[in-house]
Amino acid sequence: MRPLLDRIMGAPLRLARRHPPRVACDDPRILVIRRNRMGDMLYTLPLLRVLRAHFPAARISVACDASGAPIADACPVVDQVIVLNTTWTRRMPPAFNAVHLQDHDWVIVAKGGFDRRLARLAPLTHAAVTVGFDDAFPGQSDFYTHPVRMPVDAASEHQIETQFRLLQPLDIPAPRFDPGMLELRLPEDALRFARAQLAKRPFSAGHGFAVVNMSCNRPVAFKLEDYAAVIGHLLETTDLAVALVGVEADQVRRGQLALLCGSPRVALVPTPSPLDLAALLKEAALFLTPEGGAAHLSSATQTPTVVLWQGAYGKWRPRGMRHVLVPADVSSEAFEAEKVCAAIDSLLGQAKG
Repeated sequence: MRPLLDRIMGAPLRLARRHPPRVACDDPRILVIRRNRMGDMLYTLPLLRVLRAHFPAARISVACDASGAPIADACPVVDQVIVLNTTWTRRMPPAFNAVHLQDHDWVIVAKGGFDRRLARLAPLTHAAVTVGFDDAFPGQSDFYTHPVRMPVDAASEHQIETQFRLLQPLDIPAPRFDPGMLELRLPEDALRFARAQLAKRPFSAGHGFAVVNMSCNRPVAFKLEDYAAVIGHLLETTDLAVALVGVEADQVRRGQLALLCGSPRVALVPTPSPLDLAALLKEAALFLTPEGGAAHLSSATQTPTVVLWQGAYGKWRPRGMRHVLVPADVSSEAFEAEKVCAAIDSLLGQAKG
């Protein structure tokens, strides 16, 4: 009953269309919908790049939450970014956002599984082709013209490869992931931010620098003593300066860590935006971070990264070529500094005697 009511309520949205939807064409108007955070949007970039490679004349739009919009904007193959209204909850009708999603030929709901809110939204776009994960058989889905069944190993298959499955109805062969698919086109203001920070001491000395992130999009707070031990190792074994970054809520802890390290080569860097951080990471020799959005961001910049990892499955693991995952115990707010130091030595190519 709900899908039928949605269609009845959403019928007037057709008036927003300027072009009739097309099933087959060489220059499709494609809409990719991807909700949630920065990391979710980052791992949708390979799907977008494959679409552009196969349909170079297409107009590709992305509809996403505000936290993912800067990443979508930084993807060179995207023509338009539509920010979904953040007041959209389970009690709000999908038409609340669907009014902004008309006039596309094909719609792909790039969610690594069935999501009822997004599934209800898909038919309200009035696209000729709608693709998303649904275990219904073709022709029997209440939501998609071309439903795609989830893989059996959905918990271990990475989100990138899972989203590649959504290309099957478009007759695109299964692509092979390449790290270059995550590359971002950084805006000039982000590049200026990085240049301004690197012009200050201790970074202006020109010996290179490491970035240590103390924040995560989950409530994770590791012990300052463990961070200090790792930074002390860096200071003893390299000439690198150390930039401490993190969200505003962790500013006091960052200051405490800088005092604990007691070195002029350790400095606080103003809390950057995601793209500011990406510009900084592109110049960094090393990155240490808890798992989360920042770890995925460094996959895009291909910065050598040590990730304090607590995930139990592989669907969200970082995809950087030079990423090392070190187990961390969130419950005790601890990680093994010796293991982190060994990972750092490996990434920096320093053999210990």
